[in-house]
Amino acid sequence: MPQTIKIEPILSKEIVNIAKRLVCSLTITEEEESESRLVTKTNLNNMLKVARLARERKDYGVFEIGIAYIARNTEYDDELNWFVRQLLSELRLLFKRIASSRGLVDIGDEEKIAIAEDVLKLATMLYSARSADIRGICSNER
Repeated sequence: MPQTIKIEPILSKEIVNIAKRLVCSLTITEEEESESRLVTKTNLNNMLKVARLARERKDYGVFEIGIAYIARNTEYDDELNWFVRQLLSELRLLFKRIASSRGLVDIGDEEKIAIAEDVLKLATMLYSARSADIRGICSNER
């Protein structure tokens, strides 16, 4: 049974905000119409699989490499490339804030992976809700 990392309530709010910042700016497309350059439900599910693999291996580096691999066929301006860069950047900033608030230089890989997995779970749910044309999840939707 995988070890569960407890996420603090304030941290949970930050995780939700990261997922919203990432997904609310995306173009929602039909899976059949999409290209490998766009963020799709399949891409998000593959990212979750990478997070689970990283959790099994207890190595955040596996997560970073796997996420980058998913976007390997993209150009810099492509939506999927942006999403991956933004996800990794947002996570790095959050990890630094957490470590700093605890008087540490860094946090452990297991906690990093748990946070990354939570962000991706929420991003996937949010993407699905937006795909189903549920409005109001993102503040600019009507």
